[in-house]
Amino acid sequence: MKKIILLGLMFGLVGCGESKNSTGSNDNIRECVQKGVAYYKEIGSYPMLKSENISAEDKALQKCENSSVAFDSL
Repeated sequence: MKKIILLGLMFGLVGCGESKNSTGSNDNIRECVQKGVAYYKEIGSYPMLKSENISAEDKALQKCENSSVAFDSL
């Protein structure tokens, strides 16, 4: 019985976190990724970042999920 309650609490807490799927957040991330892709094109690292063996879009998405202003100062 205690295990069931503990699992229920764990899943309940996971659902309480901030959702990255909200419309405003998605728009901010999408815009950030577009800026990131433009940046990587400008520096000649598009479509792949050879130093990290990752696509420019994936790298931009990683950075933008951490901060939606990741490419604003560039």
